[in-house]
Amino acid sequence: MSASLLANNAEALAPALRAGQGLALQPEFLAWRDLQSGALETVMDDWQVEPIALHIVTPPGRSRPARVQALMDYLAERFAAAPWAQASGGLDERSLERN
Repeated sequence: MSASLLANNAEALAPALRAGQGLALQPEFLAWRDLQSGALETVMDDWQVEPIALHIVTPPGRSRPARVQALMDYLAERFAAAPWAQASGGLDERSLERN
């Protein structure tokens, strides 16, 4: 199968998808509004890609500065409360683990 439209940017494919011109693997944070409104629909629901983890790396052996811990807490809270995460049933708890 050959594609007539190729892009390495999910946003570039969105107009073609809304026009019904094909299939694409889109990140939830970009497609959730179109899915909620009905402009797009999911297909192949029994197939999924592996989740992508976000890691914050800090030096070992020292306590974290308060500003670093504050950033980690903020990001965990924001990602958990993101509308696209809520619309899909929330984030996997493993993605919010704190060490």
